[in-house]
Amino acid sequence: GIVTIDGQPASDGDIVAAFVEDECRAVNNVIINDGKTYVTLLIQGETKEDIRFKIGDVSECKVYDVCRMIQADPGNTIGTPPNYLPMEPCIDQTLNLNMGWNLISFYVNFDDMSPTSVFDPVKSDLLQVKSTTQSYDPNVPPFLNTLQNLQEGYGYWVKVNNPVQLTSTGLPLDSVSIQLNAGWNLVAYPHQQNQSVSSAVNSIASGLLQVKSTTQSYDPNVPAFLNTLQNFEPGKGYWVKVSDAVSLTYPEPVNLQSAMLQIGRAS
Repeated sequence: GIVTIDGQPASDGDIVAAFVEDECRAVNNVIINDGKTYVTLLIQGETKEDIRFKIGDVSECKVYDVCRMIQADPGNTIGTPPNYLPMEPCIDQTLNLNMGWNLISFYVNFDDMSPTSVFDPVKSDLLQVKSTTQSYDPNVPPFLNTLQNLQEGYGYWVKVNNPVQLTSTGLPLDSVSIQLNAGWNLVAYPHQQNQSVSSAVNSIASGLLQVKSTTQSYDPNVPAFLNTLQNFEPGKGYWVKVSDAVSLTYPEPVNLQSAMLQIGRAS
């Protein structure tokens, strides 16, 4: 496997362990090579069993659960170069939903992307979920729902009948490319930190016409001080209008701690 924590390679001394239920079947230190962190585990067992993993971060004295679970395949290898098994701790995303309609997006990836699963924690207050072309209503027969699965990189309208918190657990999204059609598109912001709109949409700058949230707007052709939408925020969805079909790829937001570390090394 290849081991990361918060998107960064694990550190020297960190460990990874494999479990079947509460029984530890394997444990080993990570191996650092060329700036990446790997682990090799020989997992004991004779039948097909569900294997889950934990990462021990020695410097922080923390233990993280890995979201990804595999089924053991006795006598065989899972995760072989260059197709390493990704091992990344689970993260939580909490969305504060107001009564009525909310324009949201996710920065976590779910094993089950169905609206039934994703919105299960708030199902008693959920009225409807909509994309630009499909809808999901928990109160109608399932075969009438056209929205069967959420897609990475896209925004959704969610209507609830009370203010509620939706907490979702999953793997952090990798960088995603979002295919945009000419005209208006409803997109996600898949990162965990704010980012200026101008930086976020730089990959489509030549064809960008306008960006809107529910209350603010950004137009690249007007003076900057007239734009009320300055930053993309985690958990929110945005309308993006482009002149032609393009692919939107967000750059990774600058992590302040990493930036300070680089400055320190340079000095």
